[in-house]
Amino acid sequence: MILIVVLASFSLSFTLKFEKPHVFAEGNTTVSVPQQILENVPVITQSKQFVSLIKDFVELKSASKSSLQKLTNAVCSSAVGTGGLSTVAGALAISCAEEDGYEIQLKNTVHTENLVINVDSTILIKGLEDSGPQTIWNAEPLSSSQYTIEQMKGKLTLQDIDFGYVMTSDGSNIAAPTGNLIYVHSTSDPYPYITIQNCHFKGIGFATNSLVYVDGASSVQITSSSFSSPSSIEPIVKATGYSSFKVSNSEFTYINGGDVGGIQVHNGRGSNYDIAITSNTFSRCNGRFFGAISIETGSSTNTDSLQISGNTIMNCAGQYTPGIYINYDQYRTLNLNNNYFSDNIKTTSTSDGDGRDAHIQKRNEDGLSDPIRQYKDAFQGSSSNYPKSVLIEIPEFGSNSFSLKTNSGKCWDTILEPEYFTGCICTASGHPSECTCPTNDPQYTLSNCQQDKGIIVPPEQCKGSGDKSCCICTSSVHPSTCICPTSDPLYSKDKCLYDKLPQCTSDTTPSCGCKSKKVNKDYKIDTSKLYFANEKIDKNNTVYINYDDQDDYFGVTGSVQVKSLSTLNETASVKDNSFHVFPIDDFDLLKTSRALNKSENSCEFIDYSRVSGIYGLYGYVAYAITGQDIAPSFTYLLKNEPDRIAIVKNKTLSYQSISKQCAFPEFPGNVNELGSFPYTSYALSKSGIVDSNCIPNTAVPENASTCTTAYRFQPLLVGYNQGYFGGFDVKQIKDLLIRFGPVLCYYYYDDKDHMEEYGLILGWRKDNGVDKWAKVTLDYSVGCQSSTIIYRIFFLIGEQS
Repeated sequence: MILIVVLASFSLSFTLKFEKPHVFAEGNTTVSVPQQILENVPVITQSKQFVSLIKDFVELKSASKSSLQKLTNAVCSSAVGTGGLSTVAGALAISCAEEDGYEIQLKNTVHTENLVINVDSTILIKGLEDSGPQTIWNAEPLSSSQYTIEQMKGKLTLQDIDFGYVMTSDGSNIAAPTGNLIYVHSTSDPYPYITIQNCHFKGIGFATNSLVYVDGASSVQITSSSFSSPSSIEPIVKATGYSSFKVSNSEFTYINGGDVGGIQVHNGRGSNYDIAITSNTFSRCNGRFFGAISIETGSSTNTDSLQISGNTIMNCAGQYTPGIYINYDQYRTLNLNNNYFSDNIKTTSTSDGDGRDAHIQKRNEDGLSDPIRQYKDAFQGSSSNYPKSVLIEIPEFGSNSFSLKTNSGKCWDTILEPEYFTGCICTASGHPSECTCPTNDPQYTLSNCQQDKGIIVPPEQCKGSGDKSCCICTSSVHPSTCICPTSDPLYSKDKCLYDKLPQCTSDTTPSCGCKSKKVNKDYKIDTSKLYFANEKIDKNNTVYINYDDQDDYFGVTGSVQVKSLSTLNETASVKDNSFHVFPIDDFDLLKTSRALNKSENSCEFIDYSRVSGIYGLYGYVAYAITGQDIAPSFTYLLKNEPDRIAIVKNKTLSYQSISKQCAFPEFPGNVNELGSFPYTSYALSKSGIVDSNCIPNTAVPENASTCTTAYRFQPLLVGYNQGYFGGFDVKQIKDLLIRFGPVLCYYYYDDKDHMEEYGLILGWRKDNGVDKWAKVTLDYSVGCQSSTIIYRIFFLIGEQS
């Protein structure tokens, strides 16, 4: 399949109004980050209407109710609500000598109580667990309500309960509770235990404190629960002074926190405390400094283990890291494996990575012999869609970044990340020797990959039947998959490469090229077709051109029907009063529109490319198709041109080298040398075009595989090529603009058969019933009238497999 591209120009001859703009947009997901999170804001002092929490919690609830605690019968059972006691405190006031303590069932859909637990017993409080809404537990609607549940002793388990805020009814117009929904604290033994299972916590539309705050506890376990808060001045879950802190299978979504959005954990209590945050989802967790998780154990050396694994962290935001932040001295075990990071936004990021997913600060080098390798091992199995997304800082080693494997499993672009993960899927921009070639990627085929990796099949001479793929070609048997011999005196490699090309059988040229059938031998132009050179640069940097098969009008070997090609703009019509291939207001601001400097003009190749319009064609088409604003580097194209042209003429083979210099070769001169300008299309097809900020248009680079400056190397229009057509009327030219983008005309004839030099056209506008072209030219200002017959037009075509 062949796609078409067309280009734009330098100075407009009349004022144009862009009426049908294209939208150029990045594909990345945008994270909504609050403009400002204020410190020391009074907690909930603004009057707001309270929305039914029953509805909110039904929408919020997504965690599974499976794997809940199995209970025995050795308990003191109580019912609170309809037909039972009125408060949980009343149930706990009843003396209980059973080994497993209290089991309290909430019977109502809404339960209101400020509960203080100061009894050293095992307590299970369960909400409604049928198929309907869970029990909603509210604090008393009073300004004096500081906590919904305050726990100082005991082993408390909460199951199947939703917690939220209510507006006060005492005229204070604030939300209750004013502190935390759950507050667990103690300064001495026996320290409390708390387990939260299948509970859902929801904030309110203005600043609140942490939903769950632990300050002194033995064990903290949160599982299969969910948290959401549009505005908080504290982390949603905050813990310090614990022996064990574990959060698993829970969801933290749509959170705008304080310094930390999701979970903040400080030093534990005593020795050998452990932290485990596993199999959770953090989505759109935004904090001023840290988005999803912050672990700050500082100078403590008592931590037995830190495990943050199996989590999904996506669309989060923070100044230092949107993902995982760890500040520590020493852990006996550090496990950060199998985390999935995607589209996280570092709000002050100046690069692709540098802590976008994780930022680790270790207080000293103790226990580290090879820091980067050891941290890579800790992140085993974790992945991201950004390179260099983990930042490590250690005083003795300084700072360094490394990449996780890609979410897609593909290899990183070697320009962005030279290291690779064994077994990653090869791409055109990243194909290390250990990568796995793709089997279903139309943009990078298996054969492309094998060729890039230098895979060679053991040689076998082709026999004509039963041959294996990649057998050695012979003069009589040379299928397209065979390998040309390199040391056969009777059958040269060059002749073999030509023999392998298939004979063209239709107007569509295969991606591998073909020996084109003869076209236009009668000096006529078929106005339904496009004509183009279908040859490609081979591995030896040579192009084979069969001059016997060239058409006599354009001097090319291939053609294709215009209507068989795809359309760039599906909504525009040739009947429209106006159309432009990109917003005309952008024109004067584009890099291609700027004048060349003295150094660039001194390069004859660059100067001629601009005067001829090819410079503008390449630059504006890159903007029309990709949205990338570049000043095209023609020295990059010059370096990537073929080294020689293999000419097949009258059944003989000869070679001519191509001059790759700024100055055109003098003629007459070496008869085996050609000027470079006609062969830019081959370089474009193979290597694309880059910005002159990457490779300046002042000299031909020694190496064109990377930028000669610190600019990012990003080739555009790889696979595109030049083509020709002629004899088109106004309607057909409009169709080309809609179908392919900018068009470059070399000549046109008016009604009186006067020939005028033309230029690039970007679109049209109907003025008093007459079509006028939006054209680009260096020296002329002539508008095409509706009766114009275009004699010859130059445009770009791109080829896809």
